[in-house]
Amino acid sequence: MTDSAFDKPVVILGAGGAIGRLVLSLLAGSDCRGFDLDADPQRAIVGAHATDNVVLDAVSDCAAVILCLPESAALDAIESLAPRLSSEQLLVDTLSIKSPFLTRCAELGLRCQHVSINPMFAPDLDPSGRAIATLVPRQGRRANIFTELLAYSGATLVDIPDISGDEHDRMTAALQVATHASILSFGLTLATLGYRANEASALWTPPHKTLLALLARIGTLSPEVYRDIQHEHPLAELVRSSAQSALQDIGSSTTPEAFADLVQRALDPLGASSEELAELCSEIFSR
Repeated sequence: MTDSAFDKPVVILGAGGAIGRLVLSLLAGSDCRGFDLDADPQRAIVGAHATDNVVLDAVSDCAAVILCLPESAALDAIESLAPRLSSEQLLVDTLSIKSPFLTRCAELGLRCQHVSINPMFAPDLDPSGRAIATLVPRQGRRANIFTELLAYSGATLVDIPDISGDEHDRMTAALQVATHASILSFGLTLATLGYRANEASALWTPPHKTLLALLARIGTLSPEVYRDIQHEHPLAELVRSSAQSALQDIGSSTTPEAFADLVQRALDPLGASSEELAELCSEIFSR
């Protein structure tokens, strides 16, 4: 891509955060104007109750506005931004939960082009070869430019055709809520047992060591990231309730036949990917 991909500046709200810094790196070469949260971390500079004239002036003559904000701040911001953004401008949101924000945009009659993304990796990682979930509620020339920039970074764009955000949120309930809850509950179980990894390291099995590594990885990121996933996602309570029921099913499946059925039900979601994933596991363990 050339340095002139956008013919006007790109305004980034929340530019100082982890996602904001990732977006700035993806738009390297573009004329970006970053704004951050104000002194009160609960309020955005632009929002229903805070309309900073410097920001609004920048928005009035920009190619795109990118929201790298928490959900509550993004919902506040869109109240002020929606009537100001024309059909020639682009709005990008980076929220990990889509349906509430997309519903509000539809209610406000958003006129501008709109791309909704969710990088499915920690923002400090190189995007090359990693997945970015992409929804495009409102198409247009600048929406196409932005998705081309994402692709140019080497990221793999995974199009989510359901622009309501419901399908995206069901996927992330499995990909993030269920995954992280399982890993954290594993760690909490070890703590209850008084387990110390260094004392048992000589006996580590490959599956156990892999789970320990996943648990340690969670420790490298802010707890707030995982708190948001577990307490802001609309399906989080359902996921954790299902996990509790699954544990009870394991305990009650006492006969060989019942336990074999339980294992099969657990494997059903893998479908045609089962053999490929089994081979991947073997490769991981062999290392």
